[in-house]
Amino acid sequence: MDEHKEIERLTKQDDALYVFGGSSPDGKAIAYASNERNATIMICIRWTFRAKLLRECMKGMARIVF
Repeated sequence: MDEHKEIERLTKQDDALYVFGGSSPDGKAIAYASNERNATIMICIRWTFRAKLLRECMKGMARIVF
């Protein structure tokens, strides 16, 4: 790793669950699921690196298929 680069923490809570979903084709954003706001509900989050912006991917109920 370049000695001038720093590692930046993207998550806030150590006791929350975070599940990586994937990255955009250009590598500028990632998506993940988290129960950070409510321990019983997972929401989809999109993180844009340049803007350091979090957005919910969808609202309402969703079905997860494994």
